[in-house]
Amino acid sequence: MGSCRIAVVVLIAVALVIGSYAVASAEQVWTKCHITCRCLQDNTVGNFMFNIPLDRTPDTGFDADAACNSYAYRTCADVCNGTKFSYTFQVTSP
Repeated sequence: MGSCRIAVVVLIAVALVIGSYAVASAEQVWTKCHITCRCLQDNTVGNFMFNIPLDRTPDTGFDADAACNSYAYRTCADVCNGTKFSYTFQVTSP
C-alpha cells in the first residue's frame, strides 16, 4: 500500500513538471548559444554551449544576440576568476 501511494505521488509530480514546462515554453523559443572564452592571464581557452529561453517577439534575433552576449560575459568572468578575458559567442538558432 505504501509503495502504491509513493508511485501515485511521483506520477502526479511528473505530470505537474511536464505540464508546467509545456505551458512555460508555449510562449518561448529556445536558442543555442556557443561561447569561447580566453583567459588572458594564463592563455587558457574554454568552450561552452547553453540553451537559452527567449520570449517570442518580432525581433527574436536581436534578443538572442543580447542574451547570448550576457551569458558569454558572465560565464567568462566566472571561469577566468575575474581576471582579464576575451570572448566570442555565436547564436545558432532560431
